[in-house]
Amino acid sequence: MERRPKTRTQQLMDQIVHRIDNGQYPIGEFIPSTTQLIKESGASKTVVINAVRELKAKGYLDSHPAKGVFVVATTDEITEDDLDMGVLTRDIAEVRERVDRLGSEEHSLDDLRAEISGLRRMVYSLHAHLIELYGKVGQPYPEGLLNLSEQDTNRRAS
Repeated sequence: MERRPKTRTQQLMDQIVHRIDNGQYPIGEFIPSTTQLIKESGASKTVVINAVRELKAKGYLDSHPAKGVFVVATTDEITEDDLDMGVLTRDIAEVRERVDRLGSEEHSLDDLRAEISGLRRMVYSLHAHLIELYGKVGQPYPEGLLNLSEQDTNRRAS
């Protein structure tokens, strides 16, 4: 299989990630401005903007309007988050499987209560893990999602 040469955007992304990983651009610090990156790399403005946008999407960078772009994670932390996402995905699949079994098999009321209680604990754990992952990538937890304990309280009240 023939390997395609890396695009200029991919090359610049690699350069920025290398600088992040070797500490030249430390976590919490701003990276050079778009203008400075253009001068340093010789890349076009479009290439620089695309590289920064992609690195933000991958979780390496974040930005504050009118302030600049700063580093939020190294490759090691991104890789760790990918592993965390694998665990989260596996746990979600397990919850789905257990819910599907509940609907397809006969159960006594006590068995159903025990299974629902177990599922509720798993959902609380998944919720906490998800909040932790949002924090690791420097993103706010979506406001549209109620705290699970509030949802549970509201469900029981109705």
